[in-house]
Amino acid sequence: YSDVFRTLSLGPSLQPGSYELRVGADGRGYSLVARDGVRQGTVVEEGTLGGPVGSSLGFQWAPPANAFPAEASLQFRVLAPRDAANALRRQLVTSMAGNGNFLSISLEGSDPERIASILNALMHRHVSVAAELKRSRLDEMSAILQEQLRYTEAELAQAEQELEEF
Repeated sequence: YSDVFRTLSLGPSLQPGSYELRVGADGRGYSLVARDGVRQGTVVEEGTLGGPVGSSLGFQWAPPANAFPAEASLQFRVLAPRDAANALRRQLVTSMAGNGNFLSISLEGSDPERIASILNALMHRHVSVAAELKRSRLDEMSAILQEQLRYTEAELAQAEQELEEF
């Protein structure tokens, strides 16, 4: 069922936790049951597959209506982004070559496609942030140089004025 989670994104009102999605006997209806905390065993949402699932919990997720067979049961856990990032950080192994030109990142796991996807996403984000920082530095340097140019132009104008008066 990992493919159906590819469309899951998290909203600002996310309620992290362990949940169980129970599909009804007709294959259309579902119940979302809390699996931990004070609500353990409680149905926290019911609805029809094909529409939003977990929106009351801050999920932005609408798996296809035919994604699950009738009477399917799927347990899953949703982490807050900060917790997921910290868990990933603890699993990553990073190193940088002596001259600082190459960054090496490795991650171990049993699903090579998932590992490659995670590492590719990390590197894309790294490149994006590096480009933003470089652009910011260039903008700052440009502003400094513009100020220096204005100052130098003013000094030159003053020197020309004094030369003409001389």
